[in-house]
Amino acid sequence: MAVIRPPITSDLNLDSWMNQVTQEINLQAATSTTYSAVTEQNFSTIFKGKLEGVEPFADITDTSNVTAAGALMDSEVVNLAQVKAFDSADYATADDGSKAKNALLRTGGNMTGAITTNSTFDGRVVSTDGAKLDDIEALADVTDVTNVTAAGALMDSELTDIVSVKALDQGVATTDSPTFVNVTADTIQLTGGTGNQGLVSWNADEETLDLVNNGAVLQMGQEMHVHARNNTGVTIAEGVPVMANGTIGASGRILITPMVGSVQANAKYLIGITTEEIASGSDGKATQFGKVRGIDTTGTPYSETWADGDILWIDPVTTGGLTNVEPLSTTVMAQFVAFVVYANATVGELMVRVSGQDEHEPLIHTVLKTGSTMTGTLGVPTVDFGDWTVTESGGSLYFATLGVNKMKLYASGNLEIVGNITELATIT
Repeated sequence: MAVIRPPITSDLNLDSWMNQVTQEINLQAATSTTYSAVTEQNFSTIFKGKLEGVEPFADITDTSNVTAAGALMDSEVVNLAQVKAFDSADYATADDGSKAKNALLRTGGNMTGAITTNSTFDGRVVSTDGAKLDDIEALADVTDVTNVTAAGALMDSELTDIVSVKALDQGVATTDSPTFVNVTADTIQLTGGTGNQGLVSWNADEETLDLVNNGAVLQMGQEMHVHARNNTGVTIAEGVPVMANGTIGASGRILITPMVGSVQANAKYLIGITTEEIASGSDGKATQFGKVRGIDTTGTPYSETWADGDILWIDPVTTGGLTNVEPLSTTVMAQFVAFVVYANATVGELMVRVSGQDEHEPLIHTVLKTGSTMTGTLGVPTVDFGDWTVTESGGSLYFATLGVNKMKLYASGNLEIVGNITELATIT
C-alpha cells in the first residue's frame, strides 16, 4: 500500500489529508483481496496505525526532518545568494543542446575535446591562422642562431670589432657625412676620375702619399708634374725629354714635342721628361722635378753606358734624346736635365731637375753689367754672340767672326785689329 504523508506545508489541513487517506484505502480495497470496504471500525484502525507512526509533536519544518528528507539546506550552500539569484538565461542547460557540465567555460578552467566554430575567435579566422601556424617548425625558436642567420641578420660572430660597431653614434651610410677623430685606411678613392684616378695611398719607401693620375703616379710633395697634350701625330714614349711648342688656348693645355737640343734657344722651352707614354691627341704628364721610374736607364738606347749617379744632358744630336756626355760645343745646347738614380734596363730610375737654361749662355754665369762696364768672370773659354765669338786664351781675348780672329785684346790693354779701321769719330 502506498504511503501517504502529510503535505509538507506550514498550514496542515487535516480534513483534506483524511479525505486523501480514505480514498487511498478504498482504492486499495478495490484492488486487493487483503482489504474490505472501509467501515468506521476498520478506518479508525487504519487511521490509528497511521497516526501511531507519527512522532509526538511532529514538525515537518524541523531542520533534522527536512535534512533527513534529502532537502538542500541553506547551510550546505556555499554561494547561497548566487543560487537564490539563479537565472537560467545565465547558464547552459539541456535546452541549449548540451549539459551544463559540458558547456564552454567563460573564464578560467580547462577545456577538453575538439572545438569547432563557424565564425571567428577575436575577429580572427582560425583556419587561416592555423595554416600559418602549420608552416612554423616544431619547437620554433626565433632566437635560434641558425634561424636568425638565415633571416639575414648581422651576427655578433661576423663582426671583427663588435664593441666599435655598437659604439657607433652617427650615420655611416654613403650619403652620410660622419666625423671621426682618426681614419685608418690602406687607400682612399677620391671621386671625379675614371678607373683608379684619384686613388690615394701611403708610399712607405718614399715616405709620402701616392696619387694616381692616369698612367702616372705622383709622389706628393716630392714631385712636380706638368699636364700637357701630345698633338705631334706620333706617340711620345715614357722617359723622353720634351719641350713646349704651343698651347690650346683657354683649355690651359700646353702642347709638347720631343726636345730639339741642337738649338740653344730651345732650352727656355724645356718642360721635363715624360713620366708616362702619351699617345697622339691625348693628355699626359711630364716630370719637371722628381723621379721617373720603370724605364731603361742603362744608356743602351743611345749607344752609351750609364751608371748610377751619371749626369744626363739633353742630347744635342738626337731629338728627344739624353746623353751622359756634356756638350762642349758653344753652338749647341748644354742643358743638364737629370741624373741616374738606378741604372737598369727595365726598372731604371731617374731624378729629374729642370732648369730651363743653357750653360753656354752668358746669363747663366756671374756677369754683372753696370752702365757701360762689365765686370766678373765668364767662366768658359768661348762665348757665342751670334756670328761672333769671344775666346780667352793666355790672358788675352780673341774676337772672331765666322771662325776668323779679327781682334785681340792683350792683358796689357793693347789692342790688335786685323783689317781696316774706319774712323766714324775722333779716336783718342
